[in-house]
Amino acid sequence: MTSRRDFLKSSGAVALSTAMPALTLAHNKLEVHSRPIPGTAEELPMVGLGNSRHFQEGNLEATRELIELFMKYGGRYIDTLGPSRFTVASIMQAHELQSQLFVGTYLGTVQYDAMAAELERVRAAQGKDVLDLVLTYDFKEILADPARYVRLKEAGLTRYIGAARHKLEFHEPMMQLMDMGAVDFIQVN
Repeated sequence: MTSRRDFLKSSGAVALSTAMPALTLAHNKLEVHSRPIPGTAEELPMVGLGNSRHFQEGNLEATRELIELFMKYGGRYIDTLGPSRFTVASIMQAHELQSQLFVGTYLGTVQYDAMAAELERVRAAQGKDVLDLVLTYDFKEILADPARYVRLKEAGLTRYIGAARHKLEFHEPMMQLMDMGAVDFIQVN
């Protein structure tokens, strides 16, 4: 019978293999291509790790193994939402990965003071001076008041603001956000 550990390792390998067009085999090592973040000299791998069920469930051992495998092949970007923000943060702190990972943090609220307080809790849990990326999927709110999100950057809570959605119906609002200069990142699945 397959052990949980072997299953997770295989699952991680399968997940990475789905990104094969963005990966190359060089010197017997799988490497993820990176691209510069527009307007900066910072590079980020083109393939990221989504908000894993193990992260959501608070499974620290599985989270550690998944992040370890992901990083072994050059991965840096991880999406976090809800309780997974603190699961990933726990691994980041325990293994001193703050400078090695680029973490996207989804907001769970839209009122500015609550947003800032929520991000401060996540920042403290991660052990970073400033969060990498704060994401929203609430296009109505960010289109109505993009300055609220810009204030998060101005307050030093995050380096970047982003918007993420996966359905075609959100492409037009995403274009509006980009045209307004309201976001630094978009994530399209």
